[in-house]
Amino acid sequence: MGRSFQSLTKCFHMRISYRACSFFFCSLCLLNNAFAGKDDLKKFDSIVNAIDICAFTKATKANLLTKELQRISMMHPDNLYFSAQTLHWQARINYLQNISDSALTGKVLAAVNTWNTDDHPFEKALLDRTLALCYTVDGDFANAFKIALKAFGEFEAMNDTASMSNALNLLGNICGKTQNRNMAIDYYRKAFALTKPSERRYYSTFIVLYTNLSYISKEKEPAIDSLISIIPVLEKQKDTSDLITVCFNLGTRLMSGGNTEKGKFYYFKGEKYAEECHMDNLLFTSMSCYNMGAMLLAEGNLSAALQNAYGAQTAAISSKNSEQLSRAWVLLSEIYAKRGNNDSSYHYLRKYSLLQNKLMDKAKMIEVYQEYISMSLESAKKELTIAQQNVLLRNKQFIIFIIIAISIIIMITLFLIVVQQQKRNINQQNLLKETENKELANRLQHEKRIKTLQEEKYKLEQEKQHQQLESKAREITSYSLLLTNKNEVLQHISEVAKQLANHSGQSNEIYQKINDIVRNNISIDTNWSEFVAHFDKVHPKFFDTLKAICPDLTEHSLRMCAYFRMGISSKQMAQMLNVAPSNIKQIRYRLKKRFNLSENENLDDFLRSI
Repeated sequence: MGRSFQSLTKCFHMRISYRACSFFFCSLCLLNNAFAGKDDLKKFDSIVNAIDICAFTKATKANLLTKELQRISMMHPDNLYFSAQTLHWQARINYLQNISDSALTGKVLAAVNTWNTDDHPFEKALLDRTLALCYTVDGDFANAFKIALKAFGEFEAMNDTASMSNALNLLGNICGKTQNRNMAIDYYRKAFALTKPSERRYYSTFIVLYTNLSYISKEKEPAIDSLISIIPVLEKQKDTSDLITVCFNLGTRLMSGGNTEKGKFYYFKGEKYAEECHMDNLLFTSMSCYNMGAMLLAEGNLSAALQNAYGAQTAAISSKNSEQLSRAWVLLSEIYAKRGNNDSSYHYLRKYSLLQNKLMDKAKMIEVYQEYISMSLESAKKELTIAQQNVLLRNKQFIIFIIIAISIIIMITLFLIVVQQQKRNINQQNLLKETENKELANRLQHEKRIKTLQEEKYKLEQEKQHQQLESKAREITSYSLLLTNKNEVLQHISEVAKQLANHSGQSNEIYQKINDIVRNNISIDTNWSEFVAHFDKVHPKFFDTLKAICPDLTEHSLRMCAYFRMGISSKQMAQMLNVAPSNIKQIRYRLKKRFNLSENENLDDFLRSI
């Protein structure tokens, strides 16, 4: 997008912008030397390099180093380079741990809005990228995407390939967080093309690119093989952070693809490297606890799985990471469901559902993309108009000067220049139209692709919610059935006690106590009506259809049809109704006769078809 934007106006001010950037950059160096001694500048840059190395694996150490950057920056309050770098690395550390810090976001936004950075293009672009980092961890993906694109364009104007690569990686991460995987891969490819094997960011860019490619069916196997192939290289270089990242990505991807044993191998390999380097990262802690909890749940070790799930929840809350928190709640819900604690399971499932609705509201990448294209085109047109007006004004001034100062021959030369300028304007207009058509086609293609992905995601989520609601409704219905049968059992106990009392021929104190207990525990509400109401939520119009087929069905027959429809076994029904299993078979036989079913037709299949 930055390249398309530049091509619209480079004919008018390309030379001026590059000379201006060079001048500003030189001015920056002079200002740094003037306001900060060589020792402070050298120390500051060495601290930045140290933070870059440990920011992912040693968060506490990195935060301590940023305090040293703050100290040097406070010693030179007019040095924008120190101030911008300090804010950037504070945001970078939070970004690597996915920690949301609204106070830091406010500081960066205030710096962007108040600092006069016109003479300092690098600091201006760095602050924009820093603000995009803050918006990303805050979950404001719309503004993060827009600001990251702006930062990329600013770095591109300075031809700063390292910063361009970092900005493209950030754009890819934002697209990945909003499930726009194809757009993410496109940005990662561009970022990777700008890196060299000798650069430190080469393998980290390689890892995120091929990890995302591993989710594309055609690229899956080659991408996984490529990730495996760089592990020996990273081990030789002793690059711990990239080793941990690639091992965890491989483990997660292989296990999600069904290759559990191989996935566990790489996952525990990453755990080993993390333990050896004493990993200090809240995001890693949350993800590690979640993955371990999921594996323990699959193995049936519910107590250990629950402990890891709570660890994932604690780390996610500490970092204010909504995405990791939602995953921890899903895992807690599944563990409690396996343990039979339905209330706790439903509690965490409800919390997850509410949080997911908030996260979905933030994923508005397509709207941002459309907004940015419109903004870029409008801005390009305005700059083109201004440039044309400036050219026309200079031409008029030049013509007036020629008329006064020189002869008719120079006037003819001026005429030829004007004609040439008009041809240039026509070529530029044609180029503008061609660029607009290409951008429109690309935008429509991206919109269609993103819309398809969002529709698929929405369908999957709807289906999952429907299954969860149906499962909960079945539990409530089963509970209502048990309440309904309770009264029948208690009444039967009362009748037996009465027969015993009559048989003895005298008032029996035990019978009286039994009768009091039965009377106190028989529900006075209409359990059958409650059962029908719950059952209709799961199987609408089931009883109405049965009554239409056979109007004279009794309440008992309707209830038995409901039991058969729910798939309750004959043994379970006999226990619930306190009758012999043979009675259930007789009931089945009578109901088949009532519904005119042949011997080969199955009563359960008939009821499930209603």
